Amino acid sequence: MQREVDVAEQRLLKPFDYKFGKNVTKMLQEINDHVSKGAFKKVAESKPSASVVVRPEEQPIGLESTIEKVWSCIVDKDVGIIG
Repeated sequence: MQREVDVAEQRLLKPFDYKFGKNVTKMLQEINDHVSKGAFKKVAESKPSASVVVRPEEQPIGLESTIEKVWSCIVDKDVGIIG
């Protein structure tokens, strides 16, 4: 029974295999044409320079006490809602 299924699948896939093979052959021919026409010494461009100006990081003012309050609420088991 499995053999019959395999044979039926092969019959159905033959047109697909034929078309796939033709597409592969066509693509390979196009690649060969491009390679014969072009010069491929440089295939990638250099990385562009950074367009961002790096500035020194500044510490926030006045947030330390707020962060400590929130952290103490997180650590406290009796607190259910913050804010």
